[in-house]
Amino acid sequence: MQISKPKLTALLLGGIIMPALLTGAEVDLFFPGKTQLSFYTTKWIAGSDMNADSEVVQRNGEDYLKLTYHGSKGAARANLKIERPLPENIKRRLFYRIAYDGSDQPRFSTSVIFHHDPQAILVDTILLEQGEHDYPIGLGYRRAGASRNLHQARNVILDAGPENSGRSIYLKRIFLQEEELQLQQSREMPILRHRRSAEVLPEFRPLFAGKSLQVQAKYDEQALYLHTSASFGGRPPIALIKPGDNNDRLWHDELLELFFSGELDNQSCFQYVFNAAGAEWGFSNHYDVTAAAVTRHTDFTPEHTRSMRLEDNNVWQTELTLPFTTLRKTEREFVNFQIVQNISGAKADVWNPSDRYPPPSNYGLLYFNARPFGDGTSEILSARCLEYAGMEKAGIAIALKNSDQAPGCQARVHLVAPDHSILTSELMPLEENLTINGCKNLPGLYSIYLEVLNPAGSRFVTGVNCRNDKEIPDRSGEIVLWPVPKKQQLSAEVRYDLAAAPVIRLPENASE
Repeated sequence: MQISKPKLTALLLGGIIMPALLTGAEVDLFFPGKTQLSFYTTKWIAGSDMNADSEVVQRNGEDYLKLTYHGSKGAARANLKIERPLPENIKRRLFYRIAYDGSDQPRFSTSVIFHHDPQAILVDTILLEQGEHDYPIGLGYRRAGASRNLHQARNVILDAGPENSGRSIYLKRIFLQEEELQLQQSREMPILRHRRSAEVLPEFRPLFAGKSLQVQAKYDEQALYLHTSASFGGRPPIALIKPGDNNDRLWHDELLELFFSGELDNQSCFQYVFNAAGAEWGFSNHYDVTAAAVTRHTDFTPEHTRSMRLEDNNVWQTELTLPFTTLRKTEREFVNFQIVQNISGAKADVWNPSDRYPPPSNYGLLYFNARPFGDGTSEILSARCLEYAGMEKAGIAIALKNSDQAPGCQARVHLVAPDHSILTSELMPLEENLTINGCKNLPGLYSIYLEVLNPAGSRFVTGVNCRNDKEIPDRSGEIVLWPVPKKQQLSAEVRYDLAAAPVIRLPENASE
């Protein structure tokens, strides 16, 4: 198959071909003499000795990689490694440009494997024709999470069997053809809540000054440190429950409640509660290896150190140290945080006000800097979901208000989807409008965190909750064979992956 040859667009960086993020362009992954392929025999096939000799040659004044095959068993493999995953929300096709001088039609196998899933693979075959042609790849068998738009592609492979021994082909290019995306719908994502955020430095600084609760914070490489001062109208806090008592009545006392989520997934979190007498309680939602799910644990007390005292003026002073391992802080330099002073009469002083404290989506944010970020701020004003024709994933566009940000600031967006998965964008220049592609398009609550980094390396983080009002298709009356297709052995001779295709063809004796 031959295709037209529009203008080539590619980036050549130290021998590694990096795709340019342009639409309607051809993007080179391999070019003779400028990129390297690795050649080897398929050793996992017993006795395999097929291989290829390669050399750059000139044909009609242009460079080609001549591959001459030899051997009698197994397969000769030419492997191209893609160092950096390809962006997701771009429609693309993969092509080999090969010249062949013979009049027969030799068969070659191609495959693409992926970064994110060792089981994911695209497998195809091509029949070479005489002359120079462009051959599309990836239209055949697809397994697991293999993406036909080649998102997360890691290796592009060309295999030749022993029937090609003694044959020579001329490889000119391996390239992508990217198609321009067609915007099908742009839908507003209403902002439901702005998440309060605060900077934490290596020295104690005020974090919160409420009506009756004041909080200071600092951090080092190991832990977060909190100093709290809580007043109760000039009287001592109510603390009837003592350590060792039944905690069921702890909620009748006056308490401090702390909530953290280092995972930032709107699901994993912990709560730690204590009174002025030292009675405490906690719970944790975290990933359980046995259950292979996030589960609730009510026998949880976080690793910490705590000292308390009641001042002469009946102000309750507390000093807390919480290791980052307890907070389950990830490589991201911020965590979800909430602190509440519970006062009798259903009153409370709350850092990030909400109707319900435990859900992590109601927490605020603490972000950590070695040096103060400065006076610059950014605010997320709006968000929109961009749906493209033929694409399962969507783009999310956010509009910002940037005030007093230093020149040269960069931005990174962290997107938490309703299924609790997190997508983190590449760094990009800070502008008033940012778009993140490759986003899951699910109905429900999204959290969007904007991380701004200034030239000195300090960060500013803000966040919002918003809602994606994607219409849920009506599937009433639809026949569902199996909620999660599984591999089934239908008979001794027939084994089929029900997830691979919607149609199953069985031999006549399949029921025997």
